[in-house]
Amino acid sequence: MSDPTNPLIVQGDLSVLAEVSSPRFDEARAKLARFAELDKAPEHIHTYRITPLSLWNAAVSGLSSGDVAATITGLAKYPVAPSVLAEVHDQMGRYGRLRLVRDHDTAALALTSAEPALLEEVSRDKQVAELLGNRLDGNRFAVRNGDRGVLKQALIRLGWPAADEAGYAKGTRLEGAELTAELRSYQSDALAAWWHEGNIEGGNGVLALPCGAGKTIIGLGAIATAGTHTLIVVTSNYHMPRAIVELSHAMPDIQLIPFAVVGEKWRDEPWWTSGATLRLLLSEYVKYVAAEVRVRLADFGLDLPDLADQPAGSPSPRKPATAQAN
Repeated sequence: MSDPTNPLIVQGDLSVLAEVSSPRFDEARAKLARFAELDKAPEHIHTYRITPLSLWNAAVSGLSSGDVAATITGLAKYPVAPSVLAEVHDQMGRYGRLRLVRDHDTAALALTSAEPALLEEVSRDKQVAELLGNRLDGNRFAVRNGDRGVLKQALIRLGWPAADEAGYAKGTRLEGAELTAELRSYQSDALAAWWHEGNIEGGNGVLALPCGAGKTIIGLGAIATAGTHTLIVVTSNYHMPRAIVELSHAMPDIQLIPFAVVGEKWRDEPWWTSGATLRLLLSEYVKYVAAEVRVRLADFGLDLPDLADQPAGSPSPRKPATAQAN
């Protein structure tokens, strides 16, 4: 029920304004983070955007459209437009109607749906059609292993995100992998959500944390948790050199396969025309040089603490976070 003392103003374009001075702001911020993207955060009013992608990610994490609706209506100052609630319900209902699974006949990948008409609709798209193999029956298309990620991206472009339930082939076991640092609570939570107790749903996902929150350390924890010799490193193109330096030093016995991601803004806007981008690149270059120096000194037996990827205000230097394989 709307209440003038609540912090949220939910607008018809699915943007959400959050009043920082409200006594329920902290509650609203924590709940919005599960299904909305923070757009602007000035002093008094924060702006969030509820997008199809943010709603699909929420659905993957286990939230329902009812959970989202309860949050925005329960924390709103004014009544929420029915069109907003209908859009939330529609977008979240799209996730999982297409599924990527292991075909029960061949153990290969297959795209399946309980709705043959939906499967027919997406197969008419030119890009998707090129990524689909033979039609196995009315509810299944064969999919080549190498097209798994590209197909999921193509389906997202069409507005039909597929639930990936195919799992992964078990790689060569890396015995004795151990993380030599204590994770903070939010880092442990992120790692547990990613691994999903080793179930078929685990082992993939997107880690979204602010700069300096320790994403590299969580990555090291993922290496130790999965305990496999091969790791595909997916991160921003500007962060990849430092990530490879850190990870290859931490686990020299693991094969690292870099997969750099270039954001749309980086494609559309030359990096030298943006002050914010220049500052980001300079900051990352300084971190990269520091990592190179620390790794080279470590080769000579001089271990320096690595605080670059821990939040500011840490109580005391700790042992450098590495994942070791015996």
